[in-house]
Amino acid sequence: MKKIRKLLAVLFTAGITAGNMMPAAAEELPSGLDYEDLEDELEDYVDDLEDDMAALGVSVFTADKVLYSGTFGLTDRQYETAADENTVFDWGPVSQVLVWTSAMQLKEEGKLDLNADVRTYLPEEFRASLKFEKPVSMTDLMNHTGGFEELFIDTHESSISMVLPLDQALLRHQPDQVYEPGTVTAQSDWGAALAGYVVQCISGQDYYDYVRTHILEPLGMNNTAVKPDLSDVEGMALRRMKMKCYTAKMAEIADDYFISVLYPSGSAVGTPDDFRVFMQALLPGSEGSAKLFSDSQTAEEMLSGSDFYETSGLPKNSHGLWNLLQSVPVIGIRGITMGCTSSFAYDPQSGIAVCIMTNVQGETDFNQGIMDMVFGKSEDAEIQRDAYPSGKFMTANTIYTGPLRLFSYRAAKLSDDEITDGYWETTADGAKLEQPYSDYLKVPASLWMRQDLLVAWFSLAFVMAIGCLILWVWPLPGRINTKEGMMRWYDLTGKIGHVVVLILIASMMMSLQLASLYYDTRYFGIVFPLLGVLAGILAVLLVLNLYQRFRLKGQPFTKLQTIFGILRPIMWIGVIVNVLYWQLYALSLL
Repeated sequence: MKKIRKLLAVLFTAGITAGNMMPAAAEELPSGLDYEDLEDELEDYVDDLEDDMAALGVSVFTADKVLYSGTFGLTDRQYETAADENTVFDWGPVSQVLVWTSAMQLKEEGKLDLNADVRTYLPEEFRASLKFEKPVSMTDLMNHTGGFEELFIDTHESSISMVLPLDQALLRHQPDQVYEPGTVTAQSDWGAALAGYVVQCISGQDYYDYVRTHILEPLGMNNTAVKPDLSDVEGMALRRMKMKCYTAKMAEIADDYFISVLYPSGSAVGTPDDFRVFMQALLPGSEGSAKLFSDSQTAEEMLSGSDFYETSGLPKNSHGLWNLLQSVPVIGIRGITMGCTSSFAYDPQSGIAVCIMTNVQGETDFNQGIMDMVFGKSEDAEIQRDAYPSGKFMTANTIYTGPLRLFSYRAAKLSDDEITDGYWETTADGAKLEQPYSDYLKVPASLWMRQDLLVAWFSLAFVMAIGCLILWVWPLPGRINTKEGMMRWYDLTGKIGHVVVLILIASMMMSLQLASLYYDTRYFGIVFPLLGVLAGILAVLLVLNLYQRFRLKGQPFTKLQTIFGILRPIMWIGVIVNVLYWQLYALSLL
């Protein structure tokens, strides 16, 4: 119907306009699409996907003009609730741009040196977490090169009553610095929240009060909340809770919203129009830019390179915004939450920018498809990317300490699917593949082979435990009870040990599966010490079993019993070694 309405409108107006005006030269988007064709192309694109979409807000604009703005789809597919101008979406990590804008404002006022040690602005208790001799600067935090490992826990809460003040939330769990500052890109929500706290310390205002006073109110963004509980805009929390969120396959997500404890890094929620107003204000020469910055050069500086690729010298990050590649280089950022995906991109050459918001987790049809429509596809870019490097690589944005370091076991040969942002370079020594959001580090054969062997050892112990218990349970009870004396105790410790192996490995796997649902140490403080206790029990059973086997020296054993008698302690040792290597035993290491 929409296409028919468009056709009728064109036919209706054609007779009126024909001959009354000369055709103007068509203005083109970076993709080659004419401005005048954008609306039809975009809405046809949405029409084609409407059966497999939820809600969408999109804007295409320049510093002084909105070329297109529209809201589509459903906020609740079951009840067919249509999205409109009051629909709100999560900003997710895009919220961090509010931090970087605040930092640029303070820099403009002479209150913040972007290249100074951030410890200059922080209380004494924060200094212990910054371990390298080389200091971390605000520029490092903007570039996500502060050197921090990934942080999974103590980042979200389900109840506002559990949310701590920002300084306490940051101190509650401090990720280790695992890279020297300025050397490795690894996106860090904790580092962005720390930057927000620096803004709070310098300004003397709570971070969310600073943002409201210096960004949201000057821009008239009355439909955007940044407090952890969204209470800074009346009714915002209810508006957010009414919206349903979906997976990419349009399955409804039950728990689609958690309160961000490190809220400067991801708590903003608002309408697509507010989102566009803020992003348009970042563009040099815009009306909003003059409301954010006293000096027009500050806006230009914010969009200038602050981190660069080692080999080519091309910009990689621009004061918190990533340099990405479509058919042309763009500056932008994408944020994914439990239920939403939001993105922004800007081409400085043409002055065109795009904002997209959806209520779909990890959505790409629109967040990437519309970017391709406006800016062209990365494979059509003139800039040449490096060939895929050989060997195994692991994302730098991972965990190195504590029980969750098992997540770092993700070394894999790179493929097209893993490169999502269009451009990458390999350093001269081949040890690092640089790209936006997170570098990939080459994993030495000595490490990945050792870890592969450890995991294989772990897995074989699990398989052996199941096999042995099946063999022991299958015979009639009368046959099992024929064993006497030390043989019976040897048999008993073997069975108990294999049960412990099964419980320990099953508990470990379940804990890792639930890691994305339980974000705090209250949960892990029970689970992982329990794994340590189980490993300790297994160690005791190992010693007893070996002692009993020694006492039974000379007893007649079948060939199968002899083989199991040799393999059992080897497999149990493998389990214990894995518990120790992956640090699956102590809350203190979280």
